[in-house]
Amino acid sequence: MHLKYFEYIVIYLSVLLVCVIGGALARISFLGKGGDEYTANIVFWSITALSILFYALIILFLDGIIVLFRKIFPKKGSSENSTEDLLPSKNPENVGEKQKQIIDENTPIYLVENSEENIVNQTTESVNLESIRKTQLQQKQQNESVKLQIALDYTRNQFALYVTDEDLDTLCNAVCFYSKKKRFLTVFLSIPKNYLI
Repeated sequence: MHLKYFEYIVIYLSVLLVCVIGGALARISFLGKGGDEYTANIVFWSITALSILFYALIILFLDGIIVLFRKIFPKKGSSENSTEDLLPSKNPENVGEKQKQIIDENTPIYLVENSEENIVNQTTESVNLESIRKTQLQQKQQNESVKLQIALDYTRNQFALYVTDEDLDTLCNAVCFYSKKKRFLTVFLSIPKNYLI
């Protein structure tokens, strides 16, 4: 068993134990004041449930507050861009590999937005997006036609014994209209009386 799972089991069992002990103490206190057993049991379960709920709310809100607090006030020593291990250099040609990497990571992408290369890239991206959209639309239509064909085959196989050919064609047309999400007029099928569905 993983150590992390064991930690969770220990934490949650201890919380549950404390909640049950709190409920038991409330029950004993209620019985000491002259309450009946039934109401004391209700007090026990209520206090236990409220304690568990209170713990869950504390964990949810406290976790959110701590994450927000860490985003607003980050630790000073945990910055990835720390310059303690970098050599100070006034000449840009002597910049180390790690410094180049940090500069590349922190250079905003939008600085090269107005360059001609970026404009050409944007037009090729828009052309690529249009071709991707066309391809996706064709695939979607192909998938829908395959699903429709499967539904039509199923309809023909299941109802061939019970309806006439004209009624089967009408039913298949209704399935086609349904798959295209179009309205279809209600048509009564003539089912012979000797067939029971």
